[in-house]
Amino acid sequence: MNKNITITIVFVVVIVLGFFWLKDTSKTGIKSQPEKVASDMEQMPQSTAIKPSAGTQPDLSAILGQMTGQSEINGLSEAELLDILFDTAASLKERRRAAFALAKSGGADILPRLEEMLSMEDTAPYLKAAILEGLGYSDQPQAKDLIVAMLQDENDVVVRGAIKGLSATGNQEAVSLLSNIMSSEGRSDSVIAEAALGLGKIDHPDAFKLLVDAYNEAAASENNDRLDDIVAALGYRDITESGDFFKKIINAKTTDPSIRLAAIEAIQDAEGDTGSIFLSGLNDTDSDVRAEAAWALAAADDPGDISREIETYLVQEQDAEVRKRLYQALGNQENPDLNVVNDMVYNEPDLNARVAGYDLLAKNISSLEDENLITQFNETAIPELQEVALSSKYLNTRLSAVMVLKKANTKEANLALKKIAGESTDMKVVKAVGI
Repeated sequence: MNKNITITIVFVVVIVLGFFWLKDTSKTGIKSQPEKVASDMEQMPQSTAIKPSAGTQPDLSAILGQMTGQSEINGLSEAELLDILFDTAASLKERRRAAFALAKSGGADILPRLEEMLSMEDTAPYLKAAILEGLGYSDQPQAKDLIVAMLQDENDVVVRGAIKGLSATGNQEAVSLLSNIMSSEGRSDSVIAEAALGLGKIDHPDAFKLLVDAYNEAAASENNDRLDDIVAALGYRDITESGDFFKKIINAKTTDPSIRLAAIEAIQDAEGDTGSIFLSGLNDTDSDVRAEAAWALAAADDPGDISREIETYLVQEQDAEVRKRLYQALGNQENPDLNVVNDMVYNEPDLNARVAGYDLLAKNISSLEDENLITQFNETAIPELQEVALSSKYLNTRLSAVMVLKKANTKEANLALKKIAGESTDMKVVKAVGI
């Protein structure tokens, strides 16, 4: 028989057998993939069901992303988003995301539907807040009017959403309205705090001046709660604008320590050179402020070359927690003087601070040229770190010891890690070792 004819016959037989097998699956209970998907959808809890639309419904969790700064809403039309927004069976999280997306990017024909949702008494406050915040990014002229109208709502959650939307517009009118809210006697503390944060995020010189004036007024009345809110708001400003203000707060020893602490916390993510401000905090009379300043230097992206100053503060520091943070701050410096630090670490009386000191040494051990320092680390630090990892009663301390050994990456350190992996009864520690 011709070879080509044989191949053709075999191919036809396979197709026919396949047809009868598929037909028979309906009798044996085996479902084709489309039928199985339909069955799974029928068994979904009602609370998680999504209102279907024409075509394939995309996965909302992957599409909608986070409320602000979210990725593109791939594949969902305005009509589909409206379906979700008005679907009371959908989760509040999904509806909020749909609301924000519609408010932010929807056309003029969407605004009446959003206004309808805002006017409905049974609309959840957080859903209204999502709409109002999104409207702050809208390019529709009527969007701002909806935001301003809702500033008078009786629900604080709704008002705070409107404030977020208003601050997103970033114009002079927004500055004026938020300033009025801050000075209002009839507003709740949460609403006033939101207004302060809103002003802090608006890149306008009037906003900065208003916040500073509000701080001075609150300081005169010794309203520390209000001061905390204003300091947090000013932390959003570029440090070139707010630096002198924060230096004045931190250096003024008459300022309440809690406010000095709040000031350091507020500017940890501020744009600009904050290193010198944090450094001044190391001279504070309050140990909590010093510890926070040291931690800020440890976490700063570019603290500047201030290792000698940090070493000076470390020598004179009496508080163990502050010393721990100072060792960490030195770990964020490019050229710490390990000859100065070395003896301090081995003579450190507090275990947690000593482990932080060992971490500093481990980070730099590969660049050490003094064999005596390397020998001392291998013979003193590594055995203690091994013992700490195996026997400390605190999990964080055990894990910290493991991380230091891994960072050292010497032959002795790796042997200690193997011993820890074999003897530790704590699976979290064993997992951290990773052997």
